[in-house]
Amino acid sequence: SRTGKWGGRRATGAFTRNYEWGYDNNSNMVEERALSDVSDPKSLQITRHAFDDLDRRIRTVYPDSDDPIDGSDNGPDRIFDRIEMTYDENSNPVKRERDLP
Repeated sequence: SRTGKWGGRRATGAFTRNYEWGYDNNSNMVEERALSDVSDPKSLQITRHAFDDLDRRIRTVYPDSDDPIDGSDNGPDRIFDRIEMTYDENSNPVKRERDLP
């Protein structure tokens, strides 16, 4: 896997934000990490993505969710809180599922 980085700076030159991306061996972005304040590690937000064997994104789990990225269950809170994508035989997206509060 590989990673990419981008940092935002204030006019003073100090970093204010930091973004990192993680990729799998097929160049699919599997993780997005963002620090909204680089001086506060608690500001870390992680978005995770899962792909099928055809490199189609099948699942996204946002930072506020405790759902596992493998889609095996709904996490400790037992609430479905992720995006699931389903495709037809031509790789066209046919269903997008998300629990909306």
